[in-house]
Parts: sequence; structure tokens; C-alpha cells
Amino acid sequence: MNVIRRIRWWLGHRQEAQALAEEVALHEAMKREALEGRGLSPSEAAAVAKRAMGPVTFMREEARGVWLWPWLERLGQDIRFALRSARKNPAFSVGVIVISALGVGATTTIFSVVDGVILRPLPYPAADRLVFFDWGNHSPPRFSDWQREI
Repeated sequence: MNVIRRIRWWLGHRQEAQALAEEVALHEAMKREALEGRGLSPSEAAAVAKRAMGPVTFMREEARGVWLWPWLERLGQDIRFALRSARKNPAFSVGVIVISALGVGATTTIFSVVDGVILRPLPYPAADRLVFFDWGNHSPPRFSDWQREI
């Protein structure tokens, strides 16, 4: 249920933020009215109510932390910052993208070669029994002897 609430917030967070601001204002107004009922002047009651409410911005951030995973919001901010930076300096951005693509391509190529040559067995029956025979150092009769031993 918690995830559903967070997804709903993500889709309609502007309405939720407006509702939160209205609720905070309502609580502040209720506190101000209660203080005015005790005999404080409207300006004094407003100042005391504002102090009693505490840091409203902090309260809003705490409420948003409940509605949305904070790391997801920071990720969105980081992506927006990266896109703005890429627009400001496109040559650097293209260079970073090209170097990253070359690095990923080289790593993939090397892994593919190592995987095909070293990690996976050869596509032959009894591939573990294959040997390399160097004709330069051995004679054909010696080869026949080895073949009979196997």
C-alpha cells in the first residue's frame, strides 16, 4: 500500500503539495485564533502561532519524504542537472559519451572473446581430450604411438 501511495504522489504531487500548504495554513490559522481567544492581539497571535508551528519548510520536506522515496527525487534532480550541464557544454558532453561508449564496447568485446575462448568449452565431442601436435619436433611414427596410447 505504501508503494501505491508513493506512485500516486509522483503522478499528482502538485495537488498534494497544494493540499499540504493549505493544511499547514489551516493549522496556523487555528492556532492564531486560539491565541486571539486568549486575549493576544492579532499581530502578536500571528507571530506566536508562526513560532509554535516551527519551520514550515522542514515540515513540508518531511511530509514529502513520506510520500516519495527521497533518493528517487534526488535522482530526478541529478538527471535534470546533468541535462542542463550537457546543454551548456555540448562538446564536453559528446566527448564523455564517446569515451564511455568506447569503454563499454571494448569491455564487451574483450569479455566476448574471453568467454568464447577460455570460459566455454570448445564445440567438439570430448573437447577436453584435444591436443596440439607439433609435426616439427615429432615424427609420424611417434604420433601413431601416442594415438594408440589414447
